Amino acid sequence: MRIVLLLFVTAILASCSSQGNNSASNQQGGGLSITAEIQNMKPGFTYVIGYYGDQRFKVDSAMVENGRMVLERDNAFPSGLYLLVFPDQQIVQVLLDADQSMTIRGNAGNLTATLSIEGQEDTQIMYATMEEEANFNQQLSDISQKLKGATAGTPEYEALLEERKTATLARQEYLESVFQKYPTSFFTAFKRSGQNPDPTEVITDQGTVDLTLYRKYFWENVDFTDPRLLRTPVIANKLKRQIKDFTIQRADSIISTAKYLMDLAEQNNEYFQFFANWIALEYPPGESSLMDAEAVNVFMVQNYFTEEKAFWSTPEQIQALQQRAYTMAQSLVGQTAQDVVSNGPNGETISLMKDVTSDYVIVYMFNPDCDHCREETPKLVELMKRTPKQRMQVFAIAVDTEDQKWKKFIQDYGIGDFINVFDPTNRSIYAKYYVDITPEIYILDKSRTIIAKNLKVFQIEDAIKNYEQTLIGSLKDI
Repeated sequence: MRIVLLLFVTAILASCSSQGNNSASNQQGGGLSITAEIQNMKPGFTYVIGYYGDQRFKVDSAMVENGRMVLERDNAFPSGLYLLVFPDQQIVQVLLDADQSMTIRGNAGNLTATLSIEGQEDTQIMYATMEEEANFNQQLSDISQKLKGATAGTPEYEALLEERKTATLARQEYLESVFQKYPTSFFTAFKRSGQNPDPTEVITDQGTVDLTLYRKYFWENVDFTDPRLLRTPVIANKLKRQIKDFTIQRADSIISTAKYLMDLAEQNNEYFQFFANWIALEYPPGESSLMDAEAVNVFMVQNYFTEEKAFWSTPEQIQALQQRAYTMAQSLVGQTAQDVVSNGPNGETISLMKDVTSDYVIVYMFNPDCDHCREETPKLVELMKRTPKQRMQVFAIAVDTEDQKWKKFIQDYGIGDFINVFDPTNRSIYAKYYVDITPEIYILDKSRTIIAKNLKVFQIEDAIKNYEQTLIGSLKDI
């Protein structure tokens, strides 16, 4: 059962009126004219799909009749990568910047092989480069196949390794020659930004990749003053790799990476807005598999969704986000847990800190009408039957319910051995223990530090075991 109904989502939508700083067409108000003459193309609509970060959206359409399509606009598209999706679902990519006039020709029977572009230099460069890269990639693929059949350490194997190295360097040299020939083109900015670090700079003496160096050089080719790149997939792809592939999926590691990325993005408002929203939305509390997604959300909101920095949001939206972060900020993993004082079934006052003496405490927040609570509660009862009270007790807090329902639940589900409390106002847990979806489980250690949260019952014993093993390992290091 979801307890918190307020979930504000800040999204970025790229409209056709958005402006790119480096686009001459946008500055001059130039138009767009794309003609396609595709033999044997069936009639129907061609859709123009734009990018913004990792999102795609339809920006325009035009009819294909007798193999011909004409798309004309008084206002140019924002500079970026676009897809032309033809009626037979074949796709042509176009890279648009200042010049947005072109003619596309080909045959629908084999559009890839027959495609030709007239006008729009960036798109021409892109397809010429794609063709050359395809040749290099085929060469590298052939070498890889030969390596699979060769024996490591043999002269043949070593020769193939050298051949692969030569082909890889030739590909890099080819790209550099394109970049030098068109140093100010949008294609160069786009293609260069997507390049991975030079292997010679990130390989150790043992032949392995130095991830620290890889991360250091990963963004070096991205010009953060150029928002055109946000209207291609390259920035979102790099952002996702940095967060998901290069970062341990643990709240403290993600927060460290998030700060690094936000420092980079401060060079341009549009990057700052996109990075802030993307990271915050990647780890939504209650929905992310990360144990302490709240920690990431709190960090992002408190540092970047402020009145001074979140220029894209209204004061009301910022206040709502800050208020929600405040309710989560006191119950993050690693923090000292706060006391809960409320009433037991007989009206007695019970304190979490004073009246629970076990080594570990399971803070179990549930609602009697919650289906998941009805599934998890019997499992928790079984766990406690085989666990000594000295080692672990359950402090069960009924939330968003009524006195009679709570007491009936205690009886029906046999949780009388739990330490049960109920506060009809929920004030006793407000800004102390964040509850997004019930049942919510926190584990406190003997010093009443929060060591785990957002768990299922079957994860409790493993969470405590892992904590104790880590603790033992830390003591050995002293």
